[in-house]
Amino acid sequence: MRKHKVLILLLTTVFFNAGVSFSQPSKNPAKSPRPAAKANSDGLATLAPPYVISTLPHFAVWIQFPKADTIRRIALGDRNYFAVEADKNDPHFAVVKQTLVPHPNGSQNIETNMLVYMASGTVIDITLRSGAMQQTAYRIDYPLAERNRILRAPVFTPAALPQAAKKRAQERASELLKKRLIGEMKISRKRAGGVSASGLVSHLYRIQRLGAFAFVSFDVENTSSMVIDLESPELNLATVHKRGKLRKKTVVLNAEPIRLAAAWLSPRQLQPGGRALGVVDFEPPAHDANQQIVLDIVNRAIADKPVEIRIE
Repeated sequence: MRKHKVLILLLTTVFFNAGVSFSQPSKNPAKSPRPAAKANSDGLATLAPPYVISTLPHFAVWIQFPKADTIRRIALGDRNYFAVEADKNDPHFAVVKQTLVPHPNGSQNIETNMLVYMASGTVIDITLRSGAMQQTAYRIDYPLAERNRILRAPVFTPAALPQAAKKRAQERASELLKKRLIGEMKISRKRAGGVSASGLVSHLYRIQRLGAFAFVSFDVENTSSMVIDLESPELNLATVHKRGKLRKKTVVLNAEPIRLAAAWLSPRQLQPGGRALGVVDFEPPAHDANQQIVLDIVNRAIADKPVEIRIE
């Protein structure tokens, strides 16, 4: 009988101690997990395609493009409600603003698109939409094929030597023609008949053929009181439509970039009253009667309003 009492006492003590130990908090409780770090510590939200940006009046939206690329031109669908400009000191940024508030009786918010033409040839289509502001600073990333391209030295064989000699002769003839066109512009300067935009006025001088290529000479003058930085000249094949009874009003429906064989423009920075001389070399594409080759000269600070000169 005594043995049973001792056994009961021992079991009671074990269960009591176990209960106390279970009820006490652990001396080393598990630490709560740390909050996840933000994806972009620099405050820029990465914008994924299809690119859509919401805007509000009185707010500016900052867009950063890859550092290895440069903004050449920005085309805006609706300028009545939106405004955009590239940063004149660093052409890897653009600022978008909504300038007007949609009419309260309107059935939907205002929406348009913005085309950003980059130096690498990349064209970025961004939809701008009035409504609730989501972010005010974005980053757009994309791969640049030119940076990953492996440049290989040409291998010359006896069969390739005549072709190489022909190419060198073409290069010498092109260089001589460019020097002659620049000399003509220095001697005989045009004062009237220029095309004006964004504080610049430009004159077309000569269109000279050399084999399959065409050379176009032009000048550009700073007529503003500010210092202007120029982008490299561009050529576009514009599809146009003439309106009105006399069909004098021309509306551009579409514009496609034309690849330049060479482009020369000096100087790139114009003081007030300063003048730059330029020559572009390209192979004219086949085009219809409703298409025009247009030379664009871009003020970096106002990239969406270039000087446009019709070539042919």
